[in-house]
Amino acid sequence: EIISIADLRGFLSMDQESIKKTSRMIIAQTLDRQMMVGLIVGRINGIHYFATDDIRPFEQQAPGPAAAYISGTCVYEDTVVAILDLEKLLQSPKMGQFQ
Repeated sequence: EIISIADLRGFLSMDQESIKKTSRMIIAQTLDRQMMVGLIVGRINGIHYFATDDIRPFEQQAPGPAAAYISGTCVYEDTVVAILDLEKLLQSPKMGQFQ
């Protein structure tokens, strides 16, 4: 199977870092298993599972293009973590230009 790869920082118009030996790739798949993508990230701090009840709706207006793809937030070790809407991200017109 061939998997498309996207640099998440570049896609979200964030400051891009060059890909290094320490860069990692996360393979993500939608719940319906119809879409899969490799996301290049600078580092992985761990894998955490959140109960659906722990995820709160994203109600703030965050600056920048990333806000359009945040579906919710939750707290992990006193840090607010943004939850990306993978399906919305993969179906966006901007991601379509990479297909």
